[in-house]
Amino acid sequence: MSEGRSVAEIALIQGKRIPEVEQSLARALEALGAKSIEEALRKANISISK
Repeated sequence: MSEGRSVAEIALIQGKRIPEVEQSLARALEALGAKSIEEALRKANISISK
């Protein structure tokens, strides 16, 4: 996500199904107390590449 990849691209790279990646992202958002991917990346101190 920080590199501008879609959920489908991440799933393909990781060899996972899209719902698995979405579930992992949802858990990460919850753990970080974030409402968006951008907010989660900021809270995790990860810069967004474009």
